[in-house]
Amino acid sequence: MVEQQYPITYGTSNNCWLQYPDYVDISRGASSTLYLKAEHQPLLLDPKRSALIVIDMQNFFLSEELGRGPQGRAILNSVAAAVEHARKVGIRVIWVNWGVRSDVANLPASLLRHFDRLNTSMSFGKELPNGRGKVLEAGSWSAALHPPLNAEPEDIWIHKHRISGFVGTDLEAILKAQGIYSLIFTGVNTEQCVLSTLLDGHNNGYDTILLTDGTATTSPQFIYDSVIYTVRRANGFVTDTNSWLNMEKKEIDKNEQM
Repeated sequence: MVEQQYPITYGTSNNCWLQYPDYVDISRGASSTLYLKAEHQPLLLDPKRSALIVIDMQNFFLSEELGRGPQGRAILNSVAAAVEHARKVGIRVIWVNWGVRSDVANLPASLLRHFDRLNTSMSFGKELPNGRGKVLEAGSWSAALHPPLNAEPEDIWIHKHRISGFVGTDLEAILKAQGIYSLIFTGVNTEQCVLSTLLDGHNNGYDTILLTDGTATTSPQFIYDSVIYTVRRANGFVTDTNSWLNMEKKEIDKNEQM
């Protein structure tokens, strides 16, 4: 039997992963990386080419005022901690949130009907009670981040109007302009906007990583479990907030990569 030679290179010379026996280097040649423990194998990330994607952590989906259950609020502290740590280690934070037009002119019939069935009196284009404005209108209370989350000036904010954060937005243009390859996902709902955006990212060639305790859904547990299984098996990597908060800097000796 021929002994396996490492590293195994996946991809082209300027855009590749390097597989080592005990970790995967997805930093694309960065000399200063972050060592992130993940299921199966740890990863080496380049913070300058990474972004934490936070999806739909908005009042509309989390606020008790609108009768929302506890699932989304239960991950608020985990998401807030992940955001703060991303900023600390130089990883860009990108908020990908619903922010629709007041006249909902760019929403298709399929989405309008789907949202209307799920939310009845709180569907797109309708006024919320107590002067809270229209449902998920850009700049409104319902489209704002739920406390204690907050966006800083250096963060990027994407207004989306589809289940996926890639469709019809400038998310991909921003990622390409910033040279970002690795996307770490958090937010709600796991099997809807989070998974849809993650899969679009994966299919467009980005590295996709899901923080398992940084995402939640109001759907049954088996739905959440199936998403984690799907991502782990074929669509990226999975890790947790504790591993994220304990990432370590790792200097790479380029001679070792030859």
